[in-house]
Amino acid sequence: MMKKEGVAYFKQLLNMACNAGTSTTYFQKSTPLLRLQKTNNQRVIFDEREKIEIHLNNEDINNIHTMLKNTKKIDRLMKTNKSIQDTLWDEFQQGLFQQINGKPYLVYDIETTFATHDLKQAKFII
Repeated sequence: MMKKEGVAYFKQLLNMACNAGTSTTYFQKSTPLLRLQKTNNQRVIFDEREKIEIHLNNEDINNIHTMLKNTKKIDRLMKTNKSIQDTLWDEFQQGLFQQINGKPYLVYDIETTFATHDLKQAKFII
């Protein structure tokens, strides 16, 4: 419902859902899905599909808010998580690997023009 309403935090959803009245019902097509209700100092969440009712005081709301905020942070970190190869490639492109132990290095590949058992007789191309 947070995504549907375009809010980033659980507390925002609760405040927005009960601004117009004491109860808001969310539907999926024509079936009730979730109902948020405000009563005195408590909020009540009704899962209409599973028939679950949860009464939340301020401490419960804060705990859920923090848990969902931390979950969003973990999800964001997981999306930006790269493989080791991708990380090394990005660092290489930034020029972070121009030296090994403080010395410049050169990488090259040697190909032989033909296979032989005597390397002294082989012709090499660099």
